[in-house]
Amino acid sequence: MRLMLLWCNKNRWAVRVVGIVAVVGAFGGMVGCSRTTTGTATPVSSGKGASAPASLSVSELMAKLRAVDPCSVFDLTVAKRYGPKAVAGRLDLDTLSSCTLQVGDVDDTMHARFRVTLGDFFDHRVSGGSVEVGQAERRTVSSGGTLDTCSARVPSPVDKFVHKLEGRLDTPAGQVPVSGPQAACDAAEAMLVAMVPTLDRLDPAAPKDRDPVLYGKDPCGPLDQIVQALPGSWRSGPITWLGPYYCISVLSDPSAGTDVQVRLSYDRDAEQVPGPDGRHLTSAGLSGIELHTSIEPRMGLAGMPDAGCTIVLTFKSASAPKALNAHLIEFQLHFVAKGAAPDVSPLSPLGRKGPFDSCAETERLAPVVVAAAGR
Repeated sequence: MRLMLLWCNKNRWAVRVVGIVAVVGAFGGMVGCSRTTTGTATPVSSGKGASAPASLSVSELMAKLRAVDPCSVFDLTVAKRYGPKAVAGRLDLDTLSSCTLQVGDVDDTMHARFRVTLGDFFDHRVSGGSVEVGQAERRTVSSGGTLDTCSARVPSPVDKFVHKLEGRLDTPAGQVPVSGPQAACDAAEAMLVAMVPTLDRLDPAAPKDRDPVLYGKDPCGPLDQIVQALPGSWRSGPITWLGPYYCISVLSDPSAGTDVQVRLSYDRDAEQVPGPDGRHLTSAGLSGIELHTSIEPRMGLAGMPDAGCTIVLTFKSASAPKALNAHLIEFQLHFVAKGAAPDVSPLSPLGRKGPFDSCAETERLAPVVVAAAGR
């Protein structure tokens, strides 16, 4: 079964496992859960917006964030403290809502990187009107150079969503760092503080990409069509957002023995491989994979032969084999207990039978999901 996220301290700073491929960070290694970031809070003066009381609903904030090109929000004045050449673009680990600014010399010697993620789900409160800075980490990379990293975050207008900035300072092999690892935190803080006015405004800016892409599109757009098309009399509950391109809703039908959780998301990642629990398929002209979830009885507990089904389709192909820049559509139907709350890792109601064949319905409705994405 494909695992999208491993949660750490209820924070999406986590390992994404794609098929059987573990994503290795362009910021220097595996994104892990080895420490809790306590951090410090630095007041910022930003008027209204990111640090102001919530004036938007979650769905309104997600729509605003999808209209912003993350590569447009960096402060180049701060960037020039670390080198004369600054280039913003998406690296392998960047998602649809993130971008990396690389800073260095004109000969492309890299000195610093800053990665921003807009609307990052963070299930801890960040004080309004402040930038919270994490802890610095230093390590030696395989080339022999030194890597210092640190993260900072600032609250958005909606609780539990932040804008995150990861800072990285590079010292080439054979050179001694001119400052301690805390300098990476200073860099991240300075950049994010300077970015706050831009993050307050969230001026619309479309990414410069001529190919069919998922930037700016609403993954939950087809939810009502899915509800109406499923066999039965289903009603959708509130939509839970876990980022600008990731939504969940639980459907209920009084006559059904279970509820149904619908997960819709867009991602920028590697093209998927099915693994032992899945198969290749083509839907609405797009290639992809299908993964069926089946739970066998074990240790006296009942199983569930059909617990749910997930389809992942390639909307835009990767630039090279195993490159992490394909645009993906994910659509999942998962049976959950009556009254269950939306959950990124839903529990299956063991011993129950779902109200329909999950893969048959996921396959039947996949073209609806693809059409809503603009294909």
